[in-house]
Amino acid sequence: MVLNDDGLFVSTYPVNDGIISADGANGLTTVDGTLRLNLATEESAGAMSKEDKIIVDSLPEVYIARKYDIANIPIGTLVDYRDHEIRIMVPADAKFEKQAIDGDYDPNKYYIGFKTYAPINAVGFKRGDKGVVNDAMLTFDNMNGAIDKLNRKYSICWLPIASYDPNTNTWEYFGKDSVDAQYIGWSYVIEWYDDNGIKIGFDSIQINLSNEQCHYVNKPYYLENYATAEDIQAVKETVSTVEESYVWDGF
Repeated sequence: MVLNDDGLFVSTYPVNDGIISADGANGLTTVDGTLRLNLATEESAGAMSKEDKIIVDSLPEVYIARKYDIANIPIGTLVDYRDHEIRIMVPADAKFEKQAIDGDYDPNKYYIGFKTYAPINAVGFKRGDKGVVNDAMLTFDNMNGAIDKLNRKYSICWLPIASYDPNTNTWEYFGKDSVDAQYIGWSYVIEWYDDNGIKIGFDSIQINLSNEQCHYVNKPYYLENYATAEDIQAVKETVSTVEESYVWDGF
């Protein structure tokens, strides 16, 4: 430490060939008596650009990057990203609050954000529910889509998961009525288009609201529409019984 003429103490570091050699100098150098700061490299410390800082801060997000993302969920909510399903469980004691969302949304409903990440060369998209895609072409520069700090384009839509009753001052979570044979939810579909208006991709996913009784069921939701091994065996036994008791008429 040395004392300046203004009475303030400042740190000084020994200089060796223009490089300030003290630990913590982090790229500080002197050139013709001028203090400079070098950029960081793989071999030496130094300054970091704002772009690099964003990337470093976002590393946890990069490691868990996925095609879909659920946002704005109540505290305690569990989100399970499966192969063809996103299962969302809001606990029975969850606290809902009124929201302020831009657009034509019901103030007496609670919405979660559903993001779908786009192919790199996509400039627009069309989306829908129940397997039906709407005709409207949407873009990434308004309430329907955006570009995040990692330069990833995404579509976002807001899905209502609960409603507020002003008469009782209570919230009702839609997923409370889900069972493992029938979930409340959406069959989401989206098409991606390039700057020539050519379709370059398509995504579809089932978004299901669950509760404590059915969230942990491992069987995919769509298997409820298929026969199980037990069902098949029961049919075989029934057919066998019918064949044994059936009398061919006329022979």
